[in-house]
Amino acid sequence: GGSARRKQYYLSERLYNIYYLLRRGRGPDRLIEALIRLMASYYSPRELKEIGVRLVHEAQGFDTEMRSLHRSAFARLMELPALAANREELLAMAPPEFAEVPDPGSAPPDAARPDRDRAGQPDANTDERSEAAAAQALFDGAVVLDNRKQVEDAVAAYDELASRFEASDSPFVLDLVAKALVNKGVVLARRDRMEEALAACDEVMRRFSEGRTPALLEVVATALVNKVIVLSVLNRREEALAACDEVMRRFGESEALALREQAATALVNKGIILDTLNRPEEVLVAYDEVVRRFGESEAPTLREQIATALVNRGVILGRMNRIEEALMAYDEVLRRFGASQSPTFLEAVATALVNRGVMLGTLNRPEEELIAYDEVVRRFGESRHPTLLETVAMALVNKGNALNMLKRPEEALATYEEAECRFGEHESPAFRKLIGFAFLRKAELEFRRGRCEAAIEAASRTLDRNPAELPVRWQGHLIRAKASLAGGDPITCEQDVEAVLAILPKLDPLPGETLDALMEFVVEIGAERMRELIQASPAADLLLPLTTALEWELGLEPRVAREVGEVAEDIQRGLEKLREARAGGAGRRPEGGGPHGLPWFIHM
Repeated sequence: GGSARRKQYYLSERLYNIYYLLRRGRGPDRLIEALIRLMASYYSPRELKEIGVRLVHEAQGFDTEMRSLHRSAFARLMELPALAANREELLAMAPPEFAEVPDPGSAPPDAARPDRDRAGQPDANTDERSEAAAAQALFDGAVVLDNRKQVEDAVAAYDELASRFEASDSPFVLDLVAKALVNKGVVLARRDRMEEALAACDEVMRRFSEGRTPALLEVVATALVNKVIVLSVLNRREEALAACDEVMRRFGESEALALREQAATALVNKGIILDTLNRPEEVLVAYDEVVRRFGESEAPTLREQIATALVNRGVILGRMNRIEEALMAYDEVLRRFGASQSPTFLEAVATALVNRGVMLGTLNRPEEELIAYDEVVRRFGESRHPTLLETVAMALVNKGNALNMLKRPEEALATYEEAECRFGEHESPAFRKLIGFAFLRKAELEFRRGRCEAAIEAASRTLDRNPAELPVRWQGHLIRAKASLAGGDPITCEQDVEAVLAILPKLDPLPGETLDALMEFVVEIGAERMRELIQASPAADLLLPLTTALEWELGLEPRVAREVGEVAEDIQRGLEKLREARAGGAGRRPEGGGPHGLPWFIHM
């Protein structure tokens, strides 16, 4: 049972009765959060689904207080990416009050574009010409201040335009007023002043939502789309979805290109928001709607939205383990946009090729996977565009991983070194992270080959290059701890284990190998010392089931919640099997290939 990596772990009894968490003094919410995070890294998706089913069934027999606790746990469980494919099924069997799941994040708004056609030119009347000139001068001045990053001055100029010409009868001037309010919202949103940005969007709607001129309709649509994005950044996801639907209700059937562009943008954003709410089937509906409505258009902006929708559709299908359909989505991107030289489409094509390689690896078609990565390097390796070069770096790291899985270590090392040679001097966070991954995989490969000093050096270079990337640092300390221990340096090993434990509570979700890795250290440096290190660390609460198992081994009798004890029993069995493997001569070095198919799924 379980995943291919954890065949020895089974669920044998009920795992989840939240009532017993109340025995602990730290508070149920904190313990629920900690326990589910740990379980998410330890159990397979199938096992987590069974936990969800049992949780729902147990809740039926409890009173209001206990049902509330179960509801909290169920909501946290439903947020786990591992359960995305089973979410609708679990919600269908849950009580109605269990169906509310918290929200999780999205993308920055667009300014109203001053280069659009005006709502007609002002009349020949001298006063109207004078008013129009003054409004145009204020608007242009505000745009200049915005471009110079003079935020407060730009906001003041937009405000002056909006108040000074509030009562104008000129469609030309009112168009400028509406655009000034939209741009004010954008300036504020880019400075993370989201509540003020939302107020600016609402002001556009209050003053101009009944406008019928083409220019005002476009500004209102832009304000609504910007409102979608601001609401999503504010974690007001349901309101954001309602604003998306409002865009489609008002402008979805329009034949005007500018309004069609906003409708397509709203639908793509709707898909992104639904993805953050972990509603994958609805995400697919939104992206399919983009293709259905606008897929035959030749307008560049609409084609950009089609490309984004298709790439993101492939991402969602891949997460849902609908691999063949994901490949079809990426193939559609290549068919539609593969010959384009537009930077937007080049990014979509490069992303589709990398993600296609990951999907082929998932289907165990490694030679085709390598071809996909080589195609990325061939087509975009000489580009000067940073995003395309990031994709090339991704392709090289994933190619190294694929060669690693194929037991071609020399080629894998050469590929990692090529990534370092090409991109090792880039200082942007994205490249530092990518090259950090290359060093990590190189360290793992060197460790498996018994070259502990080379593994320590590669892991150290990872840590040097990624001072802020906690997942990368966690893995770097982990592999360096293993290599130090294997190389006969237990003191350095313990220092890295302490660093691993300090980082662990900050990672969400927990890495899948968390408990497996820590259990290896238990076997190597002893239950008592590992218990001391864990209890002295910030991860003590999070790792309560592991320390419980260690205390049982040491003859102690800790008082813990029943479900904590049940996870601890699973950990004890895992430790026994690990020790049996060591005693049977398996040695200290891990078997098999390193992690493969890094999550380079990118929302564009």
